Amino acid sequence: MTFEEMERTMQFILEQQAQLTAKQSMAEERSAQSQERAARLEEAQAAAERQIERLGERMEQLGERMERLAADTDARIENLAATTARQIEHLGAALVALTEAHTRAEAEVSAAHIRTEAKFARLAEAQAQSDQKWNALIDFMRGLKENGS
Repeated sequence: MTFEEMERTMQFILEQQAQLTAKQSMAEERSAQSQERAARLEEAQAAAERQIERLGERMEQLGERMERLAADTDARIENLAATTARQIEHLGAALVALTEAHTRAEAEVSAAHIRTEAKFARLAEAQAQSDQKWNALIDFMRGLKENGS
């Protein structure tokens, strides 16, 4: 082998090594980006869990409030039974309003539950996409390792 051929071979090896180093650096950067995305997803999941917990607390408070309102309404009904017809009509209107408020509250809770379920679905989809990207990166890195070996 001549000196020129040996020099070209060495140059080729150096170029290949530089390309491999550049690809490895890009893969490391992508890995860091994926880790950042995973951390952001974990933060988003934690925030969603906190939100769900707060919603549960609010639902519990609403239930307690509804129980208190129901108890108050029962007391009023007993007191108003002995009053005039006008007062009984007034109580009927109050019960209608309470029923409407309860119906609206149930609808709001139901809507909040649906929104929460949708957020969980989007979160699960994002997690699945992240998993796919991780798997693709792992496969890529394995391919590099196997090609480098």
